[in-house]
Amino acid sequence: MPRRAKTAIIQLKLRIPETLRARLAAAAKRNGASLNSELKKRLEASLAAEGIVELVKQQLMAEQFEARDKADTPLPPRVQKEQK
Repeated sequence: MPRRAKTAIIQLKLRIPETLRARLAAAAKRNGASLNSELKKRLEASLAAEGIVELVKQQLMAEQFEARDKADTPLPPRVQKEQK
């Protein structure tokens, strides 16, 4: 695959069921957007949410470590597995 500038706009072929395309087109129309804009917005939101989930996980783990250190008790088994 050729190297592209990070700011380049690329065209992407996507295979999705017609029912999904119709739902996305209806959402785009409700939002006054093109199908392309609607897809871009939803993909960006999905990736942003993924990043937020990871930050929350890290924060919860840090809080558990802090609580364990204060209470001097072992971590829950689930957290012990994630550390390995």
